[in-house]
Amino acid sequence: MAPKNVKVEIGVSVSNASNGKLEIKIKPWRIHIAAADTVEWVPVVHNTDDIVSWFRIDTVAHTPPWPFPDAPPDAAYTGNHAKHAKTPHGRTAGLPVGSVIPYSVAIAFTDDDGNERFAEVDPDMVMD
Repeated sequence: MAPKNVKVEIGVSVSNASNGKLEIKIKPWRIHIAAADTVEWVPVVHNTDDIVSWFRIDTVAHTPPWPFPDAPPDAAYTGNHAKHAKTPHGRTAGLPVGSVIPYSVAIAFTDDDGNERFAEVDPDMVMD
């Protein structure tokens, strides 16, 4: 099977109302990647909000090895609307099928009052 480019959508919606809320969209939350696959993280509109300023992909401590030859903080793992974050090279072989690698997504966004805010979530990569 030919290597594939797996796309992950990143979106944020926020309301500063007294009963306001923050919603973060990471879709898919859990990606499946095979040897030689690449991953691209793309900012998207979420609930009509297009407020993601930038985002950064990073490793999570105490997890199996990063499955790509170039690991964060490589500049390729920081993205925005003009330049998506993307693994520079395909996934390396060697990790057991079914291994789960958590990673973090730090997101900067603008709230309703024009303030830059930050959030971080930790989705998963599953080795196929």
